[in-house]
Amino acid sequence: MLRFGFDPSIFKRNRGFHLPEGLVAARDQAAGQWIENRLQPWGREGVTLRSFLPDCFPAYARIFHPFYLGDDEALDRDEGHPVRWSTVAEWNGTTVHPLMQPGNVARVAYPYRVEWGEGPAMGSLPVTESRVLSALLRECTATPDRCYLGYWEGNGCFPGGTVRYFGHEPGLLSSVEDLAHHLWGKLRPAPDPLAGAPRLAGQNRDYLIYFGSLDILPSLSQYPPWGQSPNLWWPEDRAWCIATDVDSYDTFVGGDEACIERILDCPGLEALPFSIDGRIDGGADMVNT
Repeated sequence: MLRFGFDPSIFKRNRGFHLPEGLVAARDQAAGQWIENRLQPWGREGVTLRSFLPDCFPAYARIFHPFYLGDDEALDRDEGHPVRWSTVAEWNGTTVHPLMQPGNVARVAYPYRVEWGEGPAMGSLPVTESRVLSALLRECTATPDRCYLGYWEGNGCFPGGTVRYFGHEPGLLSSVEDLAHHLWGKLRPAPDPLAGAPRLAGQNRDYLIYFGSLDILPSLSQYPPWGQSPNLWWPEDRAWCIATDVDSYDTFVGGDEACIERILDCPGLEALPFSIDGRIDGGADMVNT
């Protein structure tokens, strides 16, 4: 179906959009091509990590965004009381394993609301985990102050509306999609911070690529002022690569064995080893069905 979003600020000369301090559009137009060339299409029977991270790393890990304990109205994700998936699994008699999904572990249906608190953050690495992970990864790269940070172009942190067609069948609807994209591009001029950023063509996800230091990662996750961690990020030396899909409740890391081992052993993160061929979609958990 078609989903239209409208931003009335297209009629204004100055739309008032500014990138967070320390984040600038990447100058290298081909910065993400090494990733783009290695991503695999979504499968008909599930989506694997190959669709979001390149397959060039010796090891991978899955970091689980925590649940949160407390009253929804008083809950602060940045300073709340995190609950690990393994704890939720213990409460519900479910099994901890690399492919587990939040609804299966908590025994609740989407959108994974729990009576005792709140479900994991979707599409963004929480602030606490962002602090821990960025500090850990700083020791695993020779270029910690030169990193590429990719954001899905449809993220809510960017101003403006979107036009999307969900489907793969050729015919009338695909023609309507092409027409809608063309008209929207003419009617909705992008703000300069967006127009100047290179793009990475992912699998069903296109990313705007920015540049900055690892030190700004926690502030990007914090809301306000930004409230959105990068969806895809890596250092200039390509020592590791991170993916947090907009529809996922977890973050995936590819790196050398020493880097991944540090993540798995880190007390501030709940993580399990993962396979590049492992399913990451909502139907992946066949153990806790």
